[in-house]
Amino acid sequence: MANLKTNVIAGVWFFLALIVSPNLFAKSMEEVQQHLSSHPVVRGDFEQVRELEMFKKPLVSTGEFTVAKEYGLLWGQKQPFVISLVLTEDKLSQKFGEQDAQVMTSDENPMAFYFSHLFLGLFQGDTEQLKSQFKLIFNSENESWKMELVPLKAPIDKVFTSIEISGSDYINSIKLNEVRGDVTTINFSNQNHVPDELSDNEKLAFQL
Repeated sequence: MANLKTNVIAGVWFFLALIVSPNLFAKSMEEVQQHLSSHPVVRGDFEQVRELEMFKKPLVSTGEFTVAKEYGLLWGQKQPFVISLVLTEDKLSQKFGEQDAQVMTSDENPMAFYFSHLFLGLFQGDTEQLKSQFKLIFNSENESWKMELVPLKAPIDKVFTSIEISGSDYINSIKLNEVRGDVTTINFSNQNHVPDELSDNEKLAFQL
């Protein structure tokens, strides 16, 4: 169960920073960064494929997400079983099926929040912290673009060899290449930013 929780958290840390936005026909990394923070709320579907060195077949999960710039992330896995995850600035709540939710604070697991805050900087259009941690490689062709982040220092270079983000009209996928050989790919679909305000139920979910 501990490894399962770790995999779930790993799959969403990086998504926080990479809010999907329309009209990403960008020709520079700066343009992409501006778009990343252009909408207060974005919703959509995800498919996460995790390829582990110890397993022959990949682990696949699907569900829905809501990212709110002023609140954090709602990550609702539907298959192969139900997991509800809520991530705010200083708290992380995980609920497996009908079990009681488990809430973790930044003081209890500072490394988890280190990663989430690092990538949240990109979501908010603040790349100064990222530039101190990564070598950023950006390429665009026609209406598609790709950004590669190569870690420069600890602790992130102890976990990942690189992180690849690709998109066109929206961010299409995030690929996490781990030092130990595991690879996680998150594909996004059906993204939208309307309505641009949270519902009452969504606001309530963030009240941890």
